[in-house]
Amino acid sequence: MEEGKAGGTWLGISTRGKLGALTNYLQPRQEPDARGRGELVSHFLTSDMDSLSYLKKVSTEGHLYNGFNLIAADLSTAKGDVVCYYGNRGEPEPIVLTPETGDPVFVCVQ
Repeated sequence: MEEGKAGGTWLGISTRGKLGALTNYLQPRQEPDARGRGELVSHFLTSDMDSLSYLKKVSTEGHLYNGFNLIAADLSTAKGDVVCYYGNRGEPEPIVLTPETGDPVFVCVQ
């Protein structure tokens, strides 16, 4: 697949308060037949799944894509903002980002 030709988006927010952001994971060789990563954000924004459930689903399909880091968030829910992260070249499970002190959350991916 030619980079940037698959459609989708890398950053988006819905009117329902869902936010998705995706970055490429740099790797020496891209798999030309991999699925388009931009669909990950688009599918999250239009799905009825919460951020953690969506990333758990994505984690079972992560091998179908070239490397990526994906942040999915449900903003202003009854529980407050819920922000989750999954990268298909790191931990096998998504994580919930919880700032214990109220400070901004930063994720460093190797």
